[in-house]
Amino acid sequence: MIIFAWNCRDLGQASAIRDLRALLHSSKPDCLILMETKVNDVTMIRILRNLDYSNHVYQPPVGLSGGLCVAWKDSMDMEPITLSKNIISLLVSSTPGSPWRLYAIYGPCNYSSKRAFWNSLSMNSRIDRGVANEEWWSLFPNANLQLLPQTTSDHHPQLLSCFGHNMFAKRPFRFEAAWVEDCRTYWVVNHAWALRNHPRPPTSLLNKLQYTRKALSRWNKDQFGNIQANIKATREALTLAQQNLDSPSNLDYDRNLRCHLDHLLKMEEML
Repeated sequence: MIIFAWNCRDLGQASAIRDLRALLHSSKPDCLILMETKVNDVTMIRILRNLDYSNHVYQPPVGLSGGLCVAWKDSMDMEPITLSKNIISLLVSSTPGSPWRLYAIYGPCNYSSKRAFWNSLSMNSRIDRGVANEEWWSLFPNANLQLLPQTTSDHHPQLLSCFGHNMFAKRPFRFEAAWVEDCRTYWVVNHAWALRNHPRPPTSLLNKLQYTRKALSRWNKDQFGNIQANIKATREALTLAQQNLDSPSNLDYDRNLRCHLDHLLKMEEML
């Protein structure tokens, strides 16, 4: 089970949507937690539908402030328990016989309200963090929480892998819809399909399919996939840059990296 959480600071921005889509494409989370969405119910439902999340619970923003959402895939067994502008809690039955509670917490921005809120939870105020008790750790001893670099928001996205899943693990072959937008796809397929002939039609078909799959995978890695590699490299550079933002030059470098990442995401969107 993979959970993605992010204080996105306004999903009304096209750049935030691009960034969110790219992050979800890489990590394939089962559950999505979004804070400070700043969009109404109708817009939130449309965004989640486009991201392929069919179940959700949503507390809309008050005016231009807030907005808290938890969404999940059909494969997940999750039951909403409480809903407020600051907390959504759900009962998760991911492990047979051992249900557990998931809390999505968005603290108040007002200082006096913030202090009272965190005191009521007997917790210290910390941004972009996850907390678990010993019982939860006993269920998921290999869990890990990864902080991803800041991009369109000044908050770090969080990626929780309950079973220590590697989000960059090699996946089975899949024809990418974006390939159709690139005219080179035709020539890759045409060339590969013509090379594997056999006297027996069934064997010929199987050989052509296998060779075409390999040719497309190789082309995607060496040429088309360079954009994805650049996006990954830019995110890694952001992670390193944000470890030291004390000097103006480092702040400029961080700002330039964010702009470059947004440019790459726009290119990826057009493919």
